[in-house]
Amino acid sequence: SRMLLEAQKLNTASIRNAIALEFTIGFYDFLESQRLVEVAGKEVESVESHLKNAQNLYDAGVITKNDLLQAQVKLSDARQRLLSAKNIKSVRASRLNNLLLRPLYWQVHAIEQQREISAPASLDLDKAWKTALAARPEIQIVDSTLQSLDLESVSKKSEFLPKLFARGSYDYMANAYQLHDDNWSLILGIDINLFEGGSSLADLKKTKYRKSRLVEQRAKLADEIKIEVQRYILDLQDAYERIQVTRDAASQAQENLRINKARYDEGVGTATEVLDAVTLLTTAEANYVRSVYDYRKAEAATHYAAGEDLLQVYR
Repeated sequence: SRMLLEAQKLNTASIRNAIALEFTIGFYDFLESQRLVEVAGKEVESVESHLKNAQNLYDAGVITKNDLLQAQVKLSDARQRLLSAKNIKSVRASRLNNLLLRPLYWQVHAIEQQREISAPASLDLDKAWKTALAARPEIQIVDSTLQSLDLESVSKKSEFLPKLFARGSYDYMANAYQLHDDNWSLILGIDINLFEGGSSLADLKKTKYRKSRLVEQRAKLADEIKIEVQRYILDLQDAYERIQVTRDAASQAQENLRINKARYDEGVGTATEVLDAVTLLTTAEANYVRSVYDYRKAEAATHYAAGEDLLQVYR
């Protein structure tokens, strides 16, 4: 019973950590959508600025109406993407409210703490697996249950053994014709269950079968945890590498947009080049934002896969 109680405590810890991971990922999803709304808003502002410039040039007779129409279509497309980004943000805010047991429509103000983005340490995968298998509560639950089944088998086997017993009694009865009013008795005996229809043996076989199934489930669970650890480590490394690739792309795209705007204002460049530069800048900034939050989510998942308590990690 103590082993089963311990298994239930571990199950509670496992559920709490899983919910902490779900909240952490939901929180970073919301922050990501918040940043993507900002990126989409900047795209709308850039296209609006270009449209205003194109309108002035068209009014002056410098460009054709085709450039103006192209900018108007691009602005409509950018506004649609901004609207879509805001809708995604609203859905993720509702998801956070749901996790916090708040009304879904409540406004969410999320503040991101600055956490360093560092290169993932080169981990020995075998060592990471051993650490995870030793710390994950799911494995500990199975081990505690296996121990309880071993103790249950010992208990069942004891039913085949003879039982010694002692019974004592004291009786008192007032009777004028009886020599002694009180009587003492003591009985010593042995109880041997010669036949019980095989119920104890059947219970023992059931316990043995449950244990064999649990051993198989433990092996499968261990493989799943190993795959989980490997996947999250690879996700973390991939996200970090993407951050390095996209870190400077935004500033380069910003410079590219500045050059194309200047060329267009001088009548050397085309409207298509300016709009392509706006799209390129938006793509670069969005890719960087996604890679940063992919790193954050993979980081949290790696802590979880290793069996660490997320409430302590993010305290």
